[in-house]
Amino acid sequence: MHSNLWVEEIFEDIYGMRFKVEKVLYSEKSEFQTVDVVQTKGHGKMLLNDGLVMITERDEFVYHDMITRSTICASKSKESSCHWWR
Repeated sequence: MHSNLWVEEIFEDIYGMRFKVEKVLYSEKSEFQTVDVVQTKGHGKMLLNDGLVMITERDEFVYHDMITRSTICASKSKESSCHWWR
């Protein structure tokens, strides 16, 4: 299956990203938002909320690393939980 569908995100007319979509896996619109899940050629599955990229399979480790480190370092025992980060 060949698709001519692309996800494109532009930031203030100075920066943009474009992702080749192989297949639309899910698309639903409610009164509050539009949610899409697509299979992309270079980033795997991609979650979009109102047309904006939220996360992809390729970069999910960045998201999980960020929320894990901030939670660990906010814990009461900072000396024991953050020694690996210094």
